[in-house]
Amino acid sequence: MEKGENSERKGDEKRDELTFSGNREQIVSSSPRTLYVGPEAAAFTETERSILQFTDEVVRDVKASDAAYAAVAAVLSHRELSELLLTIGFYMMVCRYLENLEVEIETEGAIDPTVNMPPGRNG
Repeated sequence: MEKGENSERKGDEKRDELTFSGNREQIVSSSPRTLYVGPEAAAFTETERSILQFTDEVVRDVKASDAAYAAVAAVLSHRELSELLLTIGFYMMVCRYLENLEVEIETEGAIDPTVNMPPGRNG
């Protein structure tokens, strides 16, 4: 969601507005209180906090601090750590690609789903 986008209703589920304040994400709900979401949020386990802190540092600084790396390496296998780094990198690559080429998200029904389908296939 983009800054200032209004909440929407989907069935009985209410989606909260997502805004950005500095480098923190802030979920603004219909209730009077505001919930800040970040690595230090009480909703996360220690493992999740370590992963979020590591991810924040990799995105912001390219290389995570020794402390952030050690915290993640203590709870993830080498393979899991490699997959985490690849996921962070792929996400950053896609974001940069879409942003620089100014690719917009298409509205529902704007694209014919059968375009680029192999012959004889139905959408």
